[in-house]
Amino acid sequence: MKNEVNNRENKVARAKMFFPVQKVSGGSLFADSKLESTSSRLHSAVVAKTAEGHDKLINFCSASYSLVPIKDIVTPFEKVLKAEGVKYTATYRHWDYSRFYIDYVLESNVKIQKNDSVQQRISIRHSYDGCMKFSITHGVYRQICSNGMMGWATEAQTVQKHTSGLTAEAIEMMTMDIVKNLDETLKTVIKPFEVLADRAVPKWADRLEEVLNAVNGTPKKFVDDIQAVIMQEAKTLKVPVTDWLIFNGINFQLNHNKDLNNRAEDREKVDGNVLNWMVNNKPTTKKTKVVA
Repeated sequence: MKNEVNNRENKVARAKMFFPVQKVSGGSLFADSKLESTSSRLHSAVVAKTAEGHDKLINFCSASYSLVPIKDIVTPFEKVLKAEGVKYTATYRHWDYSRFYIDYVLESNVKIQKNDSVQQRISIRHSYDGCMKFSITHGVYRQICSNGMMGWATEAQTVQKHTSGLTAEAIEMMTMDIVKNLDETLKTVIKPFEVLADRAVPKWADRLEEVLNAVNGTPKKFVDDIQAVIMQEAKTLKVPVTDWLIFNGINFQLNHNKDLNNRAEDREKVDGNVLNWMVNNKPTTKKTKVVA
């Protein structure tokens, strides 16, 4: 019953994301005023139709800006996944009619450590307001506590500006390339996680403080919450605390703490920076204190 409810909610979320959107002349928006603009960036505007039927101004843009509706990305992407027999569970989110976050969790399990597995995840990011470039990223989704995370393998990421080259055929080719290389890319994606999982940290509270102080943008004021997650997961998994659990304690806050006001894309960037720093810096014996 729970899966049926989730599927129903996802279908509704998907449909709501495909609202009408168009590029209009910027001059038409100033027709009833005495304002006049000579800026090329105000040549055109992106306007969306809200659920209530109102026109909503999303962004001004130049004449060369090529608007690509999210529907024109998702439809060919999912067409390839289904044609290739890739089974997945999708979640669809959009923010204020302008930014889109779609995640496809694939039905595959990869063990990282005892009682702890991850699934492959392909994520699409897109925006109409210029805050995010279109991207398709191959990462992972951690099953314990339903903690989603990113793999941050640059080989698995496709980023493209809004150009006329972003056609249905181009999306299908990108998707085919990702599908054909799923297994090989996964090895790259999970390698940093395996490094962290093999690194036991007896003085893990000191290690946590070290990481929070070293990486900009980490949720330092939630250190108590991070520690609680680490201890709970160590108890649930029946394993000693490792760098993997410390990373996931931080990652959990970045993914799920609603008190963090920074944008989802900014939190994902911090998450990647934490992972890279931890992989490249082993724990020190020097005791530190979190500096807010």
